[in-house]
Amino acid sequence: ACPYCGRIHSGVCGQRPKRVKESTEITRLRTCRRWEETRKAIYERDHYMCRVCLEQGRITTGKIEAHHIVPLVEDKDLAYDIYNGITLCVKHHKAADRGEIDRGKLRELATGGRIPPGV
Repeated sequence: ACPYCGRIHSGVCGQRPKRVKESTEITRLRTCRRWEETRKAIYERDHYMCRVCLEQGRITTGKIEAHHIVPLVEDKDLAYDIYNGITLCVKHHKAADRGEIDRGKLRELATGGRIPPGV
C-alpha cells in the first residue's frame, strides 16, 4: 500500500508531498570551507557543549550542532559571524529553529553576556 494515500498502485502517487529545496545561495553558505572554519570556532568557544543544557546544569557533548541565531534566510551577512552562532544539542537546535528559545537568550549564552566587538 502507498504510504501517502493508502491505495495500492505503482508509480508516483499524487498525494506524495513535494520537497521544498533550500535556496542554492544558502546551501552554498552552509557547505563551504569558511562555514566549516566558523563552525569549528563556535564549537571551540563553547567547549563542544550545548550551551542551553549547560545553563540548565547538564553537560551535553554528544550530537551537537552549530545554530545560526539569526537565520540565514533573514540575514546572509551574518553567515560567518561567530557571535551569530551557538553550539546546541539536537533537541535544543530543533526548539531554537521553531522559535521556542528566545534569540536574545541564545545571543546572551553565545557571548557569555558580553557585548561582542562591532555589535
